[in-house]
Amino acid sequence: MNRISIVALLCLGLACSIGIQARDARTLITAGQKLAAKRSEMIQGTMVNVDRELMNSVAVNRDAELTVTLPVDGKNETVTLHRHDVLPLTSPVVIVTARGPERFSTRNIAVYRGSLPGQPLSLISLVVTPTTITGVIDAKGRRTLIGPSRTTKGEFVAATIDSRDATSKDFCHTADFEVPSHVLNAMNESIGKSMERVQANDTLVVEVAVEADYQVFTGMNSSVETATAYIAQLFSVASQVYERDLQTKLVLSYVRVWSVANDPYSDQAMVFSLIDPFKAYYRANMDTVKRDIAVLLTMRGPSGGIAGSIGGLCTPSGSFAVCDLDGQVQQLPTYSWDAMVVTHEIGHVCGGLHTQSCLWPGGPLDSCIASEDGQCVPWEETHPAVGTIMSYCHQTGTPTLFFHPRHKVVLRSNIEASSCVGARSVPMTNVLRGRLLHATTRQPISGVTLEIAGSNEDMMMRQPEPVGNRTSITDADGRFQFDGLGNGLMDVIIPGNYMVVPSSWLTLVNAYHISISEPLTEVEVLVSNAQSVTFDLDVDSTTTALKFILVNEDLPGFYVSLDLPKFVIDRLPLTQSLPPGQYTLLPFAIGRKFEPEQLTFTIPADRPADTVRMKVTKPSTSSALMQVAALSLFEDEQGIRSLSPNEPGRLLDYNSRALINNVTSGPGSAFYKTGLSASRYFTIVADLDTTQFVQASADPFLYSNPMMDGVVKRNRSFPLVARPYTFSMM
Repeated sequence: MNRISIVALLCLGLACSIGIQARDARTLITAGQKLAAKRSEMIQGTMVNVDRELMNSVAVNRDAELTVTLPVDGKNETVTLHRHDVLPLTSPVVIVTARGPERFSTRNIAVYRGSLPGQPLSLISLVVTPTTITGVIDAKGRRTLIGPSRTTKGEFVAATIDSRDATSKDFCHTADFEVPSHVLNAMNESIGKSMERVQANDTLVVEVAVEADYQVFTGMNSSVETATAYIAQLFSVASQVYERDLQTKLVLSYVRVWSVANDPYSDQAMVFSLIDPFKAYYRANMDTVKRDIAVLLTMRGPSGGIAGSIGGLCTPSGSFAVCDLDGQVQQLPTYSWDAMVVTHEIGHVCGGLHTQSCLWPGGPLDSCIASEDGQCVPWEETHPAVGTIMSYCHQTGTPTLFFHPRHKVVLRSNIEASSCVGARSVPMTNVLRGRLLHATTRQPISGVTLEIAGSNEDMMMRQPEPVGNRTSITDADGRFQFDGLGNGLMDVIIPGNYMVVPSSWLTLVNAYHISISEPLTEVEVLVSNAQSVTFDLDVDSTTTALKFILVNEDLPGFYVSLDLPKFVIDRLPLTQSLPPGQYTLLPFAIGRKFEPEQLTFTIPADRPADTVRMKVTKPSTSSALMQVAALSLFEDEQGIRSLSPNEPGRLLDYNSRALINNVTSGPGSAFYKTGLSASRYFTIVADLDTTQFVQASADPFLYSNPMMDGVVKRNRSFPLVARPYTFSMM
């Protein structure tokens, strides 16, 4: 169990006068009784007693400096804080009521910031209003949190937690839209930003418009003041992170809180499905709101966040994010999550990839979880580590509110180049050198013409286009070089008779994807022989997303998932390069029928494959149906997994464990079932010969989402104590 620290602020009985610029407030709050320890969170809080008269005076006066004594990991630290105008008095705060929109005055909300003595990298944020106080101190992996009780109105609690206690969450992505030019013009407005004079070391300002839905309002005790104070503190912490690491301030230019239930965001929707409605609503109804980025805050789980783009800051379709908060100080690990998710999602919009991405030169920046955008780090090779803001180390290791050094370079460059913040011409002097090698023999491949381009699609935005050579022919040693590159994501485009190994199916082009953030980047590009194949799908106009699992029956290690959002569907047919062999294609979509239900096709070795065709329709059924699948895999003693065909199994209801059907994975090594109710959840139980094999994974959770779930077996003779239990999602 983590060590518990009981925290409290001390109470000040000092009389307050109007117009004080520096106030000694070392006794603002006194410690009360301990709260019952919460074993599920391994923390214990303390009630604190607030001098309400003094709290009101501090809020009304908004002193330039405030000296307070703060509890930090069981000890009291006296610090001098400075007022932080993250929510300027000129920024509108609007409350949507039953009577309509009403302005809310922020004159009596005082936000303070600072750091602990001798710890310049620590962060302190304290927000004082006439009726509430919230605070956070982040230092050396420990976070002290102070705020109103969510169970007893009018009371306050405080505690210190270890930062690794942040709850596990995930992030995802979205598509793109087009908007009228006047929306872009409104977004490009900015107070006091002289674009012509911006230099590399200037402190830049990003203006953030915040929308808080009705769930945030009710989650904050249905108090406008509490909700506004929490939003101010959240962005005060985020701004301190961005100022310290990126020399960029975040300023709230507009805040709106819905105090009525008829906000435009469905209560039944998951956070990941809110980004498109949020963008559409904001473009249609809020085009006069001055902003560089718009952020929707909700409280639905919390389950994660979603960015409108990677690198789309200032663009009309990409400069959006949605963040799912918890906000309850008594559930103390969650504030760590709230601050992390806001900085993380804004980081995506500013150009940040996940640290576990295979697109970084040399591979992922950490290995807390399995890699994405490729298979460079499988689940078997992951290990806990200290993580940074754009990582997933909150799931297995220790998260910190710092950007990775690589992200500092990439994000700062993107912010400088954005039209509404920096509009600065960024240096285009980076060089990419590499060798093109055969993945199996590691022999160089000569005479291949490669091209390079910025990775600009509907999700990836504003990646710099090269100003140097756009083509390079590999020499006898397989070497190539591209000059005149900026910081950002690049596509090295490969001819169709080769395929990058491992395949990621990340973009619409056959390319090796690489993030450039240093003056010289050197890589080895591994490819295998391949042929191009075109997928031509006849899709009804109401379909917004399709998902597939693709396996090569002749290559035991080849299995990939393919996600087709609306912007890809609109560009069909889609051409990809794949190695020769027999393939099985398994489609997924709730409420859609596929003809054929699954598809087998062959890619020859000596020519491009025939076009693969499939029809997608919306059947007229009373209830939505779906498809589910799980791969059948074998894991050897080195932890390497391969397809395992024709395995027997049983499809069960996930909750009741009732038998639905007996199933087999077939030659495509995939348990696949169509026509299932989309209102239920399912699982697969493998029928293994237990004299020879044991199951090496949990029973998969199956819904209409191909998360590469699998049923994994290994030889029974392999000692179980020598291998950790492995979660089934790959």
